[in-house]
Amino acid sequence: MNMSLKPILNSVEQECPRLAKEAARPTLCHPAMRPTHVDTVVAASMLLVDSKTLLKSHSQKGNYSGIRPVRLPSRKLAWPLADIEKLLNIDGCDK
Repeated sequence: MNMSLKPILNSVEQECPRLAKEAARPTLCHPAMRPTHVDTVVAASMLLVDSKTLLKSHSQKGNYSGIRPVRLPSRKLAWPLADIEKLLNIDGCDK
């Protein structure tokens, strides 16, 4: 741990133990913690479209703007997060 953060974390532990535990948790920006795929509702909200738009496009063309989902055993679709970020030109926070 960075030595300059230690006094800050110690004071946070004294003030509120719950906040100290949350501060010590890894964030979703860590590459191992980030999801690789999202469900249709989340993908639709990221792309600012209705989930029915994604489903219809997948049904007709097999993709939505070049993003091809993976069909799960539960018959749901999992949309690759990397392709969505590429389409939206978003840099991941792990870079």
